Order: sequence, then C-alpha cells, then structure tokens
Amino acid sequence: MSKFPLFLLLCAAGAYGQTARTSFDKAPADVEDALRSRVQEFYQDHVDGKFRKAEQLVAEESKDGFYAANKPALEAFKIGDISFSDSYKKAKVTIVGKMTMTFLGMGAPKLMDVPFPSYWKIEGGRWCWYIYNDPNRVTPFGKINPQTTSASGDPGAAFKMPDINSIANAIQADRQTLKMAKAAGAEEKVTISNRMPGAVKLQVEQASYPGLEVRLDKSDLREGEKAVVTVRTIAAKEYLTRTVRILVQPLNQAIDILVSF
Repeated sequence: MSKFPLFLLLCAAGAYGQTARTSFDKAPADVEDALRSRVQEFYQDHVDGKFRKAEQLVAEESKDGFYAANKPALEAFKIGDISFSDSYKKAKVTIVGKMTMTFLGMGAPKLMDVPFPSYWKIEGGRWCWYIYNDPNRVTPFGKINPQTTSASGDPGAAFKMPDINSIANAIQADRQTLKMAKAAGAEEKVTISNRMPGAVKLQVEQASYPGLEVRLDKSDLREGEKAVVTVRTIAAKEYLTRTVRILVQPLNQAIDILVSF
C-alpha cells in the first residue's frame, strides 16, 4: 500500500451504528445544502494541502486528534451518499477519494477511487467534522480501540497501517466455484457482501456465455448490504468450464467465479 495514512478513514469507519436507528431519509434542502458546502470545503482543503484551514471545520473535541494525525493524500474527491440522524443534527457522508495506491505484485502505484465515511454534527450552529470514539469499532481493516492511544498522546500512533489484502477482501463472495447441472434452467447462486465503509457498484462483465446466463439482483451495494448473482444453465451444444467475472467499482476490483459442469 502507498505510504499515506488512513487515520481519517479509520476513525470514521464502522461508527454509523450510533445513529442508524434514528436516521431520516430526506433532510430539508437548506440543511443538506449547508452540510454539502462544509464537506466540500473540508475535503478541498485536503486536496490543496491547507490543513490549518480544514481544522476550522473540525468539532472542538476532535481538534487534537485531527491536528496530530497524518492526513490522507487526496488528489480529488466527490460526495456520495448522505444519511442524517438525531433530528438532522448529525450526518454520515460517504466520500469517494481519488488516492494513489500500491498493490503488492501489481507494479507501479495506481490512482484509484476509494470510498470512505465522514461524520458530521452541528456545533455552534454550523456543521463540523468529528471523530466518533466507539471503544470497539469494527472497520474493514479490523477492530480498532482508541484506548490504545500512545503514551505520547498521538492518536494516530495507535493505528496500524491496514494490509492491502484487508481492503481487497472487504468485498467478498461466499462462493468462488460453482458446479452446474447441464439441464436447461438449473441455477446456482453466489452472494456478494460489501464490508467497505461506503457504497460500491457491481457489474457483470459478460451477461451470457455459451451454456450460461448470469444475472445480478442489484448493482448498487451500500455498506453492509449484499447482492445475489444467479448463474443459470441455458441450452448449448457443449458445456465448458468458464470464469464469470463481477467488476467492483470504484475499487477497480474483480471477483472471479469458476463455473464448471
């Protein structure tokens, strides 16, 4: 993985359980517009490297953590899903950040879109970014306990750099091989789970193959959701072993399912 730390991502990941039960589908337009404006300013400051300016948008109790932490090297970003809670006084915003990543065995660093959550609340009448301190929060990179903050008081030192395999394994299929019957209409299913702190989009690389038809029940997969891939036998002159590929964006990841008869 590239050397940029993921402190902001790790601090936020997995924390939405605090507000999920009281979330609202749609906020008043002025509330959402005010939030979007602050989020846009905050992450543009990251892109521009103006972290002192970004600190002005951080909630008071989170300033020390924000100041001490290394910042992710964002080259660009866009705002994704927004979920409100606590009578529209808190919000979770999915950010899709463009970052340079290095995968083991894949050569040169690659610019990728990486989704991650960002948490906001109203403080002093304005939206502020904050760190949610769940003592045992679970992220795609494992369990993180903020009580392990270093003796130096640097909260960033308590976080271990996630292994790149943890990111890749955040989108998982429950089966990677299928044994199909040759009778037309026979079906097998694969369930794909999203454990990333953000939404991903799934796409079947090829909807049909000789002897096979592939269907995906949903393409947009939010955090914690699952999608079902249905592979169906159709009439063919011959039935060969094939690889069905499901593409995952914005991770540029592929899930391969080996199908035999």
